[in-house]
Amino acid sequence: MHPPVDSHACQNGPDSFQQGQAITAAAPMPPPEPSTMLGHNQEPERSNCSGTVESRAEKSVGHVQMREINCQQYSSEMLSTVKWALIANETSETASWKPWSFHPGFIIVVIVGLHIAQISLVGLVLSKYKAKDGAFFVFGDEASAYFAWRFLPVMSAVLLGFLWGIVDSDVRRLEPFYQMNQPHGATVEDSLSLDYLSLICLVAPLVALSRRHYCVGLSSTLYLLALVVLPIAHDNMWEIEYNGNFRVVVNLAVVCAVLSLTSVMVVLAAILLFTLRTRRYGLSTDPGGLSGLASLIYNSNILPVFQHITVYQTQAHIDKELQNRRFQLRHTMVTREAGSSPVLVTRITSDVAREPNTNMTPASSPLQPDTTFQQSRWEAHPWVLWGRFLVLTELLFLGPYIAFQVAGYQAEFSSKVWSPKVIRILAMFSCTMTTALWTATDEGVRLIEPWRQLATDRPNMSRTNAIIADYDSMNPLSRIFSGSPIVAWISFGSLISQIFIVLCPALLDSIWKIAYTSLDSDVPETLQASTKVLGYASYPFAIMDFIIWVSLFSRRTPVVPRKPLTLSSKILYMCRSRKLLGDVHEATAKTVEQRAKNLRAQNREYRFGWFSVVGETGQLQLGVEREPVQLPYSYGHVHI
Repeated sequence: MHPPVDSHACQNGPDSFQQGQAITAAAPMPPPEPSTMLGHNQEPERSNCSGTVESRAEKSVGHVQMREINCQQYSSEMLSTVKWALIANETSETASWKPWSFHPGFIIVVIVGLHIAQISLVGLVLSKYKAKDGAFFVFGDEASAYFAWRFLPVMSAVLLGFLWGIVDSDVRRLEPFYQMNQPHGATVEDSLSLDYLSLICLVAPLVALSRRHYCVGLSSTLYLLALVVLPIAHDNMWEIEYNGNFRVVVNLAVVCAVLSLTSVMVVLAAILLFTLRTRRYGLSTDPGGLSGLASLIYNSNILPVFQHITVYQTQAHIDKELQNRRFQLRHTMVTREAGSSPVLVTRITSDVAREPNTNMTPASSPLQPDTTFQQSRWEAHPWVLWGRFLVLTELLFLGPYIAFQVAGYQAEFSSKVWSPKVIRILAMFSCTMTTALWTATDEGVRLIEPWRQLATDRPNMSRTNAIIADYDSMNPLSRIFSGSPIVAWISFGSLISQIFIVLCPALLDSIWKIAYTSLDSDVPETLQASTKVLGYASYPFAIMDFIIWVSLFSRRTPVVPRKPLTLSSKILYMCRSRKLLGDVHEATAKTVEQRAKNLRAQNREYRFGWFSVVGETGQLQLGVEREPVQLPYSYGHVHI
């Protein structure tokens, strides 16, 4: 600890700044100017809950203007037992955290390297094809050669889609923080209410470009090309025909198109890498999970702003209430009293961008237990978890399989054989629809999962992990080991659906081509056998799909009044949670792993429901708070 000095000692530098002489103001302190940062030295014995913020001292240290405050909005129960002292206000240059997916080694070596390998191999095939004057590539019954020609191109394209999906997810997730880290901050539409994670990949580039968020537009375009265009193009570069021997017929136009497209993607990847390396997101650590967001709003001046908004209002209402404000990231170094190394922390702050909104709702009064209110199911629950959508999913999943069965029986009794092209289209339709529906369901489940864990009333269930886990940024492999059975099952199903895209269309196309071109009398039996093979391969996937469908069907009831799609929606659920914010602040650490360890060491439980605020006896608020919670949340009203 630095020795205490009086108010004149501040001119000696930031290390000499301590509490000094207190200057108490009777009126509440206005929000800080954009160039200031709120820091405070909390003492546990300051426990009166008058609901006011009193200015303690205001000093200047070089170019940094600092204001120490005594925030008496929080009770002594919530205050950390660890003292924090303000050292200095840091710029965003020192807050340089970025996810591992932005690392040049991952993008250049793994993703771009795979693109270059594709260009080299396809170029080699094209050169040999031209050297033979368009002759066929003929090979015998070697299974390895057949599988190399048939499956490797599509497998490499699917792998690229998986890798680009990891990068694109992080770019979308962190865009609000980049906008808030700009010199003049960002409006609520471009920051706290910005939602890219719930957009489907087909519309994400258009939305990003319309907002002039070019980095998001670039990454989502690369992801769309790798996910949709590349697999289709790779699957049509050549045809494998069978007439005693397998032979490969190269489609020259498609091969040239694949080479051009892959080259363009390499150039776009280089531009994206340069953009990500020069960007400053202004984050000192990973903001993922509810604990990460809580650490960004602790003691921030946006808390009273959000407390003016009723917690069950719609996202459109939130945007309207905050439309005149700009939001910005502020950084400061704090240190523990025991002499530990300083920790850089980030806070989301706000100032008024235009004239205040005269129609802004007055401070929201807490709801009483017998209150009922009208809610929109569309606003409260992801559409992919609705019962009607789940039934439609099952029908689309079973439709192509029924068609294959019909084709097999028709070939057996009438000797009419469907062409391989029809079978291939049906198989690709089945796999594509299954993958799209699984991906949409996966996103909806991960969106709601932490809130469902917090809202559940199961005994002997730890809910600390719901505060810590960041389901939004988890890649498919880490979701399998996330600790949530439903998230793990759906993620595993998504991986299986990717394998189906690679195997099923190609395998069925080859089987039906053999039977279609053969003059053997056993053609009907061959076709029927192929449908049986498809059925046997689909049984494990169908059983897993049925188990997940039953689990999802029980999740049709909303667990929150508003979908937590945006940062502003989540903040509104936590802005009154004094104990939760205090616990997260107490667990502040340099890394997200250490913060999670500190939170688990506190051995505290949290719930989503109706809780009483300290100093406001008899009044209930809705949100995430440390136990005990007075009442569980029930969609549309409160149960007594």
